[in-house]
Formats: sequence, C-alpha cells, structure tokens
Amino acid sequence: MQLTQPVDTVPASVSPRRPVDRPQLLRGLRGGGPLWSTAIAWLMLLYGLAAATLVVLGWWLGDSTWWLFIANLSQFHWLAPTLVVSLIALARRWWLVALVSMVGATVWLAIFGPLFIPQRAAAMDSLRVATYNVSPRPDVEHVARLVDRTRPAILLIQELLPSAQDDLVRMLPALPYHHFAPVNAAAPGGGGTAVLSRLPIVGVRPVEGLPPASRPIDLVSLDTGHGVVTVVSLHPNSPWGVCMRPGATLSQLRVLEGESRLRNIEIERVTGALPAGPLLVGGDLNSGTRNVPLRRLLSAGLIDLHRAVGSGPGFTRLRRYGLIRIDWLLASRDITPVREWVERRDGSDHRPVVADVVMRRGTAPPLLTRAWPAWRPNRR
Repeated sequence: MQLTQPVDTVPASVSPRRPVDRPQLLRGLRGGGPLWSTAIAWLMLLYGLAAATLVVLGWWLGDSTWWLFIANLSQFHWLAPTLVVSLIALARRWWLVALVSMVGATVWLAIFGPLFIPQRAAAMDSLRVATYNVSPRPDVEHVARLVDRTRPAILLIQELLPSAQDDLVRMLPALPYHHFAPVNAAAPGGGGTAVLSRLPIVGVRPVEGLPPASRPIDLVSLDTGHGVVTVVSLHPNSPWGVCMRPGATLSQLRVLEGESRLRNIEIERVTGALPAGPLLVGGDLNSGTRNVPLRRLLSAGLIDLHRAVGSGPGFTRLRRYGLIRIDWLLASRDITPVREWVERRDGSDHRPVVADVVMRRGTAPPLLTRAWPAWRPNRR
C-alpha cells in the first residue's frame, strides 16, 4: 500500500530582478551626453581637486612658499566658487564632482560663513579700540577725522612717520596719553607703531629677540580704572611691494618666502612675550585669515573680534593688492567683545578697524609675562 501520495509541484514563477537605480559616481564624466557638458564636469572636478589640495597644503605647510602665502592670503576669493560648483554638480547629479567640490565649500562655510550672520550689539558700558595703518605720509589729518567719527578710547597706529608724531599729538587732545615705539630704518614700509589712549599708560616693555630687520614691538600697559590691560600695536614685516604686483618675476616672488619666515619669527617672539591678564592686540598683520601669523596668535589664546562680533568679509585693503583683509583686532578671552566694524577709507591705503569691548572688573599685574624667549635683543 502506498502511504504517501505524490504532490504535484508547480514550479514557482521567478520574477525578473529589476536593476537597482544607484547613483553613478562618475556620472557626467564618462561621456554619453553633450561634449560641452562632459568638458564642464571635468573642469569642475579639476577645480574642486585643486581647491581641496590648496586647502590641505595651506593648513599643513603654512606660508612656506610664495604661492602658498598668496593662496592663504586670498583664500576667501578662490574658495568661494566651490559653493556654486557644488550646487551645480548636485543639480546635474554629477556625484563625484559634487563630493570633491563640497570639501572646499565646507571649509569656506566654516571659516567665512559665520561672518555673514548679522550680529546684534548688546547695550552695555564698553571700551572702544581702533587700529589704523596710516601709511607713511606726513599728513595725519585723516587720523584726526577718524577719531572725531569713532571716538576711540585706545588707538593703535602703524606706519607713523617720526616727523608726524608731534602733529598727531596736537590734533588728538582727546587721547592725551601716547607711546611711540622706536623706528627701525632697516625695516621695510617706513614709519613705526604708536599707542594713543584716553587711559593712563602705566608701563611699557619691549618684545625681546626680534630679528634686526623687524620693527620694534612694545607692550603697553593701560590703567582702566578697574585693572590693567596690555595693548600691542603690531606690524610684522611687510611684503616687498613689487612681489605683490602683476608681472612680478619668479625671483621677486621668492622673496615672499623669506619675508614669511621673518613674520613667523616675529609672531613667535610676540606670543612668547604676551603677559597674563587682559590683552588687546591690533594692527596690520600682513596676514589673511589663513596665513600663519594670525593663526599663531589665535592658537595662543586670543580671539578674533571680527569673527566674534563682526559681519561681512571686512576687507581692509581695496586697491593695489585687491580685496583682502590684513588689519585685525584681537583680544584675550577675559575681554568680552560687543561690536566690530571696518571704517571707510580716508587718507590711507588701509581701512581702520574699530571695536567695542567690555573689560571685566579685576586687577592684573602689568607686564607679568607667561614666558620670555631666550634670545638676546636685536633692536635699533
């Protein structure tokens, strides 16, 4: 007897597998479309790769070559198009192009994006400070006009000719306390730095160990009535003007490398000499956002007032070298920034930078240094 009955098996119908619609990483680069579309995709890819490479090299190598110095100085401009390239690539679904371009776009947004967020100034009793490269010229009436417009309590000056010092003091009775740093005739650019203040000067100490071709740098202590704040009018070595003009030869451009090394040494001496307590550092740093001098000052614990409470790109040079920002106001973290802005150009090839800050109540000993460099001074 058959105990089991055969079961009719019906072969299951196998439905054909549908191809999965996955993003094609090389879409737009492999052809298959108009020739102009493929060419544009490749150009965008190469641009994105070049921008990402420059970002990495600038971060890793600093200003070690002339072309990296210029690239770091002008990063705002050549990195901004990666935003547009990324959007176009995403719209066209050119995934590899979008991925590469978004590296530069992300860096630009992280560094410069916050500057375009409007800042609302808080109402509080603040101290106004300004920095201004006046250009080495005997006429200083434009400085008096700046003081009349902005009424700063502290004014940091760069490139002031010794012959203009008396005129400046006479024109600015509202800033009765002043200190003029010695002028080094061997330093490029001409003139020296100065501090003019409504607050009494209670101490001055030079930064030691500067190279022979450097401008002297002094740490000036001011009595705020609630403690002492140290201010520094800073003007590191200036780039040779010929190097920054169109048509400069390769040998002229290589001069920028030695100048960058000199600026780095100067900033190392300054950061090693900065005292404890409230600090205000301002001046023409001959450095953009990503150049080494500014980066080292920020890594020493200072904050960029423009990034903290300013808005917009804040260019301080509008002619000759293009739209760049090389003039800065920095503060220690025990100072509260309130507002920062760039004044209009008037009588100089630089635009002044002005900021309102709040000094926290307390006492800091004047010029108590964290660490002094073990270098012998080379001052003239």
